[in-house]
Amino acid sequence: MNKMRNRILIVIFPFLFISLFSCTQTNYVKIKMEIPKDPKIDLSPYKNILITKFLENEEIKDFDINKEISEYFSFELKKNLQKNIKKLDISVKKEEVFKDSGYWKKAISDEKESVLLTGSVKYNMETRKTIRKKEKRRFDDPFPEESRVESRNFFSLDLHLYLIDTQNGEIIYDRNFKENKSYQNPNQTADFAFFDLILDVRDKLLEDIQGYDRMKERYLLVK
Repeated sequence: MNKMRNRILIVIFPFLFISLFSCTQTNYVKIKMEIPKDPKIDLSPYKNILITKFLENEEIKDFDINKEISEYFSFELKKNLQKNIKKLDISVKKEEVFKDSGYWKKAISDEKESVLLTGSVKYNMETRKTIRKKEKRRFDDPFPEESRVESRNFFSLDLHLYLIDTQNGEIIYDRNFKENKSYQNPNQTADFAFFDLILDVRDKLLEDIQGYDRMKERYLLVK
């Protein structure tokens, strides 16, 4: 009789525990919310953005990356920030110069209410061999996979950007962007890949200047 009672309790107890737990459990719903992020820098005091030549650490043949960067940022910053854009024929030979406030005070001190966009760039391309496996459709084949070697063009853009106050020569923004992308097309051109990569840089730069609202999932407790 005792054994029978113990067996009944073993079966009933877990059921009672689950029932009680479910009655006391808090309900919730999942919602999406816009979470704002403040800008990293404030460009409101500046009316003008001056763009210099970039220090090139590596060149790609038949592609003028300095010209492309200057034209791209001139258009995008004017459109998105509503600032006056001016190109300056200034170039530096060493990375250390970007942090030399004395150099910039002499070079651009006449520019009022302005911020200087400058930096260094390294853009390269390499061809890599990859092994691609593909399943065969014939079910009676004893070897269901086949492998073949493919060539892919791999592009990398290393762009170090500085924003410098023209009045005191001090850096107000310093960030290194490293973007890369591979293409199956072995004939992919450097200019096409550049605009793919610089687009990612632009979005991150504008987020730092303007801030942004990002969608996040949150849990809301309900009774």
